[in-house]
Amino acid sequence: MRGILIERNFTQFVVFAEDSILSALSKITANQSRLIFVVSESGILQGVLTDGDFRRWIAGCGEIDLNRPVTAAMNANCRSAAEGTSASDLSALLNSRIIALPLLDSHGRIVAVARRATDGLQIGSHRIGDDAPCFLIAEIGNNHNGDFDTALQLIDAAHAAGADCAKF
Repeated sequence: MRGILIERNFTQFVVFAEDSILSALSKITANQSRLIFVVSESGILQGVLTDGDFRRWIAGCGEIDLNRPVTAAMNANCRSAAEGTSASDLSALLNSRIIALPLLDSHGRIVAVARRATDGLQIGSHRIGDDAPCFLIAEIGNNHNGDFDTALQLIDAAHAAGADCAKF
């Protein structure tokens, strides 16, 4: 069994109910998870918008207006789990149709998002794995000769050259 990943930094998976459908679609594109959870201003789960929900909304609505609130296209019947649900119970809830679950506190606010762990690991916004882009590490070592300003210049040069991180 593959593990469960609990994302506590879940802003990439959330939009506010008053945000536009277009804004929600942009966030879905950015998070590459084919879904976004919709919350009230106080963080209470209102529903989910998936790629499929959006297609069904387009097929069923008369006039397409992507500036309408995301609540117009979302699915209010969203599956969720309580914060603290065991990994085995979460694994049983996640399947080919449900790829992520919002984890809720006792007030119905999202506190994390659970999903199946993928092969590889995450470093900041970079995913490391077989099908991920290369992660370039610049080796600075002691080339700064103990000089802080030189070290900063080397970091800047590594960044300008396209390095994702620097190693000393």
